[in-house]
Amino acid sequence: MRICDRPMIEYITDAFLAAGIEPVAVLSPHVPQTGNWCRAHGITTFQAEGGAGYVEDITACIAMLDITEPVFTSVSDIPCLTPEIISAVWDSYRAAGTDACSVWVSAELCRMHGTVPAYVQPVDEIDAVPCGINILNGAKNGEEQQELPSS
Repeated sequence: MRICDRPMIEYITDAFLAAGIEPVAVLSPHVPQTGNWCRAHGITTFQAEGGAGYVEDITACIAMLDITEPVFTSVSDIPCLTPEIISAVWDSYRAAGTDACSVWVSAELCRMHGTVPAYVQPVDEIDAVPCGINILNGAKNGEEQQELPSS
């Protein structure tokens, strides 16, 4: 999908590169155009086998690439992601010293902007929606990881 004549993934890769993080695109066989774009733009790719799902594909990528340090993950359909947001999440994660971090927004904020959240979970007694930005400890891939407390 294009926004302002740019593919959404370009917004994501540009934001990570500007934040000093080298992106690796985990590709699903369900969206071959993404792989074509990444190869044409020099973005490293990992082909998920079968496209089992977001979490499963990320877990397989971490295992296959034998990544043992923290891994910053993001879905590719949030074109408003900026290097500043990436840096702020990274700084909060590093300061907390936990294994994992996930970013959530209030479900009410989503509804105010005309979206209907597919998944809502209470976080500190507020209905919240995951936004698809996470950090995982690669050394504990596949294990439950202690998360950064909400703030």
